[in-house]
Amino acid sequence: MTSEPSSTRGAGDPAVEVTPLQLIRWIDTSPDLGYLREAADQVKGRFDVGTGQINFQNPDVDTVISQEKGPIRAIRYFFWPKANSIRGKSCASQEFDQSCGNTVNIMAVSTLWDAITTYPLIEFALADFLGGASLPAAIAVSLGLTAGSNIAGKESCNRTKGKRSSARTALFIFLGLSLLRTAFSGVGLDILINRAGITRGYAEELVNKRIKDKSLKLEELSTLQNPVLQNFKSACDATEAQLRELQRNDLRWDSTFRKARGSFAQQDEIKGKSVQEIVNMYGAVSNIPGDCNRQRIQTELDNQAATELREEIKIYKKDQGSLSPYNFLSTHFPEDYESKFIETDKGEIEIREGGELVRSSIVQFYSKLLNLEKLPGLGFSLFGMIISILLSLGSVLMLRSKSKSDDMKMSFSNQMLNEREDLLNGYSEKLAISQARRRGQQPSNNNGGTNA
Repeated sequence: MTSEPSSTRGAGDPAVEVTPLQLIRWIDTSPDLGYLREAADQVKGRFDVGTGQINFQNPDVDTVISQEKGPIRAIRYFFWPKANSIRGKSCASQEFDQSCGNTVNIMAVSTLWDAITTYPLIEFALADFLGGASLPAAIAVSLGLTAGSNIAGKESCNRTKGKRSSARTALFIFLGLSLLRTAFSGVGLDILINRAGITRGYAEELVNKRIKDKSLKLEELSTLQNPVLQNFKSACDATEAQLRELQRNDLRWDSTFRKARGSFAQQDEIKGKSVQEIVNMYGAVSNIPGDCNRQRIQTELDNQAATELREEIKIYKKDQGSLSPYNFLSTHFPEDYESKFIETDKGEIEIREGGELVRSSIVQFYSKLLNLEKLPGLGFSLFGMIISILLSLGSVLMLRSKSKSDDMKMSFSNQMLNEREDLLNGYSEKLAISQARRRGQQPSNNNGGTNA
């Protein structure tokens, strides 16, 4: 005779009692076992009128698997984590998982939005080094940063004893990555949708820089501040000072005079000649004899250069208002135009170097951002940056709040995990005994049916 199974069998606690109804209720309410409920809903049944029994088909074992299985799903969860990925496995409820899902969704949208808005910046930053491979490399880097941010966000939720420091560090990593990518999200969008405008802005910047450089050079020449002239003047003043301290009968006077003015024969050679003729005669101003002669010639050359530069600047300012920046550069500074820009097969003008495009886009974006009059010119780029800011702040605040909730702490509790294991182990042992008892009763039932 088969003994009755004990109702108080358990692995961890001999007083644990688990009934099939309790197990079914657990499966029906556990968020982690949703895939079992979905598989059960797909099982078909058939009612036999003759016997009055309902027979169910055996479910395909391939359908009753955890939703975590499969390489595609595993990769997907790097970029869009599951709702239960930020909590522990000890306990949960559907309401808590729904709340976790909201947090995970905000985090995933934030990190993916940052990836979309910053990959153009990374692409052109790598273009000078990787060429055509810069686009896939930029996408890989963006997705890598996205996966890293999501991992840090998930790790920041486990504030159980001994892991608070690592959770805090993970949250700071998530915050740092979010702020870094948010800072350049508007720039990346600007490159994506306004590259032609950035190129034109860079050309205008280059035009203004060249005109400014010419104006500074004119001021330097007009005020006799040319460094070359200053060196000649210092040498002349020093030699003149030495000459004034000497008497004509001093043996040193003659050599000092020649150092300052050159010999009488040399003075006769340059007498009556133009400045350019004198320079051509000696090959360079520095070769002209006499410190003071070099100063005088350089002064005249600087005055001539200043006069010519004034006329050039007048032409520059006139053409700046009538020519496009590209035509201006190709006309007055062709070397700059050829070295800084490239014309595509479609006739579009682009910045030649990717690094220069990135630098120029950052400068232009933040110069407009800090100027209220130019702020509307950012358009969708500014809108995209605001979205990134809101998503990043929302993610950080929600992750921090969720990590400090009691439900989150209990989901990582070992106590709850041990109690659940006791229940499962207890049911497993009772199930084995119950099956053995039912197998022992089957022959007697069959005999009874035959006699009847």
